Amino acid sequence: MFSKHLIIYGLLLMLIFALLGSGSYAVFYEELVVRWTGEGVINWERIAAICGWAGSPGPGESLWGYRIRSTWNMISAQMGMTAIYVGMMLIFYFLVRLVFWFTEKRTNQPS
Repeated sequence: MFSKHLIIYGLLLMLIFALLGSGSYAVFYEELVVRWTGEGVINWERIAAICGWAGSPGPGESLWGYRIRSTWNMISAQMGMTAIYVGMMLIFYFLVRLVFWFTEKRTNQPS
């Protein structure tokens, strides 16, 4: 019913997706446990005490220094995410090309 190549492609795609999502499975499981048991509820007072100056200039920092730092953080975060996205797409592209290269029919052609 299914060809051997179609089954191999499907298994390779499932393996790729499993490898790409392997880090999120643990996070997903931990999130389920926290929601089921009720542990790990956010304590907003504790967060405010730890990050009291988040979103405003840090201790001893001028307003312009804060603005420059926050702008640079935003730009560098966007550049980093773009680089990661492009890298992942290139890896996926070359993996698909590799699968096709391994599975192509090789014929002896006279030269």
